[in-house]
This record gives sequence, structure tokens and C-alpha cells, in this order.
Amino acid sequence: MASRDVLLAEVGAAFGILGLLLVFLPLFLQAFERAVGGAQPYDAVRALGFRVYFVGGTVAIAALVVTLGLLGLWLRSDPLAVLTGVGLLVVTWCVVVLAGLAIGTR
Repeated sequence: MASRDVLLAEVGAAFGILGLLLVFLPLFLQAFERAVGGAQPYDAVRALGFRVYFVGGTVAIAALVVTLGLLGLWLRSDPLAVLTGVGLLVVTWCVVVLAGLAIGTR
């Protein structure tokens, strides 16, 4: 297996992890909102809040891994592939910003 194939698999895995995290982020946000509105002990609400920030931080780390992987793929790529990769990076980091905004409003 060539190193380029390994890099493609790693970038695909990072995108998959990013997608899964984005599925779980709203679930954690909803649980946090219910805990804040309920009669939960402060420590339980605080622990759940930490989990929300942890998911958000992991989204940012996954986006960083995707960025590094795409940059590695671009070293010997067609210009159209570079343009597509730039689009993927813009979309990926927009998702990170949106996740940060969702967490920040809580």
C-alpha cells in the first residue's frame, strides 16, 4: 500500500470521525440544557458542560487532522484537486466555527 493510499484512508477516517462528532454534539447540548433547567446538582451540570466542550474541542482537532491530511495530499496533485481540497477545508472549518457558536451560546 502506497503512502498516498494510507493518507487518503486517514483523511477519510478523520472526516468520518468529524461527522460522528457532529451527530453527538446536539445530543450533548440538549442534555446540558435539560440539566441546567432541571433540579440537577451543580457538579452534575458542570460535568455535562465539560463533556460538551470536550466534544467541541475534539471537532476542532479532527478538523486540524483533516487540514494536515489534505495539505499532504496536495503536494503532488492536479490543480482541480487542490481547488476541491480548498473547498473541503473551508466547509470543514465553517463546521468547526458553527459548532463553537452552538457551544458558546449555552
